[in-house]
Amino acid sequence: LSRRQRQMCIRAAVNSTVSLELDNQVPYNWIQYYTWSTENKNIVTISPFGTIKGISRGQTTFTGLYQYNSRISILITIYVIE
Repeated sequence: LSRRQRQMCIRAAVNSTVSLELDNQVPYNWIQYYTWSTENKNIVTISPFGTIKGISRGQTTFTGLYQYNSRISILITIYVIE
């Protein structure tokens, strides 16, 4: 079984928010149908509907698994700058 994964890179600033937008290159681009996990919640958070908030300077990775097919995932590297 193959796994479909899309990689993205996003920049955000400390104490600001960015809205995540999935393009048509993602098999299912409805953000709310992904379950998000992160390596470090002290750097950035993400809401179920894709609002990204920079907490502190650094880099972390979020993984979004499609709720109806765990072989589909999105890997997002987020850089938080001052």
